Amino acid sequence: MRFLRYGIDLERLEAKDLEMVRQWRNHDAVRLRMQYQEIISPERQAVWFKTLDPYNDWYFVAAIDGSPFALFHIKKISWENKSGEAGGFVGNPELIGGIEPGLGILALMDFAFFSLGLNSLEAKYHPGYTEIATLNLQLGYEIFAEESGGFVRARVTSARYLEATEKLRKAAQRAGRVLCMKGNVAAAVAD
Repeated sequence: MRFLRYGIDLERLEAKDLEMVRQWRNHDAVRLRMQYQEIISPERQAVWFKTLDPYNDWYFVAAIDGSPFALFHIKKISWENKSGEAGGFVGNPELIGGIEPGLGILALMDFAFFSLGLNSLEAKYHPGYTEIATLNLQLGYEIFAEESGGFVRARVTSARYLEATEKLRKAAQRAGRVLCMKGNVAAAVAD
């Protein structure tokens, strides 16, 4: 399954992607920003992958012009409450802080609210990583709980997301078209 938005291709995580994602996740630039910081073995990664529920856990490899750069997810979906938990990480350290991860996150949230029909998302992050905290505020998230290790939980409703990101999503549409043209991508950007 693929979801194209803002010049970003979100492709459902498959077994063939596991080693690449595991390498990304174990890189210090990613691992040390996570609450769980242990090195993940290939066996542990395979066991984790088998536990994913295809109906409630939506993991995507984000790519631009055919080059994968991040893993994003909506997991633990409660269809009764129409809610889920969003998250992810950038696997290519050169793109951290760039436009591509931001476009990927917007694409993921659009998928959650427009395609899955969720009403709210939660996220867990460490507010000490100011670029992540700032981005979550721009996306409309509001902190509602503290967790161990200084991490926080934040929530955003679909209405708040749409309000907070109206200008950002319009700019993302323009940026996505430019990225598609630069990469000679023949796919249309979904509006």
